[in-house]
Amino acid sequence: MRRYVHELVVNTPPETLWRAIVDIRRWPEWDAIEPPNRFVDLAHLPLVKMRGSHEFLPERGGTRIRVTIAGRPS
Repeated sequence: MRRYVHELVVNTPPETLWRAIVDIRRWPEWDAIEPPNRFVDLAHLPLVKMRGSHEFLPERGGTRIRVTIAGRPS
């Protein structure tokens, strides 16, 4: 399984980032969500099953944003 992680730190509290990400009204109905720090999505594509994890981790002076994408042949 391949796995990719991308991180950066921004000068914004997790709650503010969270409100921006979940502005799509129906996401909580089908997405595994742990407000205001994490949501996970799962995609079944023609040749791969892919999981994306989006985390907002409080850090001194801001928030660390971590996006992890992992996939395997379906």
